[in-house]
Amino acid sequence: MHIIILETFVNNEMETAEGGIFKTQFISDEDLKWLKNDLEKNNLPSIVCVHFGVAEDEMKGNWWFESCPETALLGNKKELKEILKDDKNLLAVFSGHQHWTKKIIEDRIPYYVVGSMTENINNDGIPDGVYFIVEFDGEKLNVIEKHIRL
Repeated sequence: MHIIILETFVNNEMETAEGGIFKTQFISDEDLKWLKNDLEKNNLPSIVCVHFGVAEDEMKGNWWFESCPETALLGNKKELKEILKDDKNLLAVFSGHQHWTKKIIEDRIPYYVVGSMTENINNDGIPDGVYFIVEFDGEKLNVIEKHIRL
């Protein structure tokens, strides 16, 4: 298995806003170039992890991001998805930041968004405690949603 964890860069030119610490974060051009080259050389099943959301998501009903959906998603998600959609070994992309848990499929790629361990989508003080167990049997990826109950 080939696991890739991408670093995000803050665009410090943008002001802070309600619903997010920074307006948007990006994968650097250098890292996008590295990723493209890395995936072209890789022949193992792979997953990609990144903090900010990558799949299209309107944020309707999201307490944190409905009024400012651009703060929930990666600033250059389109460029990243252009690289990912051509990779035949990619099993899934994992992200967080959006404070809810869901699976979105785009261009045959499953995008798993994991919610928060310490908060929940309603911001009512009750931790969601969500996490994924990810199993790979050599052919198929199995993602199981679990919750820690306090």
